Amino acid sequence: MSRDYYDRPPSVHSPPHGNVPPVPSFTHMQRQLADVKARIRSMEEEMRSLRGVAERMETDIMIAMGRRGP
Repeated sequence: MSRDYYDRPPSVHSPPHGNVPPVPSFTHMQRQLADVKARIRSMEEEMRSLRGVAERMETDIMIAMGRRGP
């Protein structure tokens, strides 16, 4: 290590004091990423289901309007 490291005041190379949040572990971040991806897949499935519902409603509305048409 260079000599100037030891010549500096301790505050320069010591960790900061106070409320410093811990750095999350790599494994924890991987788990969070997997959770987010799972939530996205779940939301995509729900969207597909809701699209199907909307399409059926549109069809029902068109049929009803056709029956009641002018």
